[in-house]
Amino acid sequence: MKINSFTKLAGISAIAMMAAVYATGVVAAPIQIGDPVDVNFNADVENTIDVVVTDGEFGVIGAMNHTTSTATLTLPPSAAPVLVPDGGTGFLTAGQAAIVPDPTSATAPTGAQVAVTAAFDTTDLYVTFDTCTNLANGGQTFLLSAITTSLDPTVYDCVTPMATGAVGTTDGTGALTFFVGATITTDSATDAAYADGTYTGDVQMYISY
Repeated sequence: MKINSFTKLAGISAIAMMAAVYATGVVAAPIQIGDPVDVNFNADVENTIDVVVTDGEFGVIGAMNHTTSTATLTLPPSAAPVLVPDGGTGFLTAGQAAIVPDPTSATAPTGAQVAVTAAFDTTDLYVTFDTCTNLANGGQTFLLSAITTSLDPTVYDCVTPMATGAVGTTDGTGALTFFVGATITTDSATDAAYADGTYTGDVQMYISY
């Protein structure tokens, strides 16, 4: 090899090496022994996840209010839940409040479905709740409470702040699907039947690592 060719190759190699050094964020510099040298650390935060929520559905119900008694209807956190009514003893009795599900309703009961994607793979997600808004239509309401998930039996009563949340683990693609259930209760405002219509309410949900 000619000397001038070797010199040219060495020069190119030196330039490439310096480019690599600068590309990695490392700059060579002389230091005095005993002088401090900064050691830096970096972290890239990616806290964005995708969440799709499908409404929970109690289906078609009949409901009677009463000022001295209450009735409840519980929607378990499931895709095909069996509703759990807890009513009074009947009209014109001491416990006439009632919530009765229609067993032949074309609108099947279902817990609210929560589908999380684009989270970290095989990582725990914590689910907590806050601020319930009662189901309302016009001036009538059903009280909302006992918020539960299919992840674990943790219950939010819509009053006491949650000390711990439900926990679920994402799969290998960063996805997690679960259901949310709830209980509604007559509000004891009147001695009258609830008016026909759709009653809507909600609870705020938080999902975090």
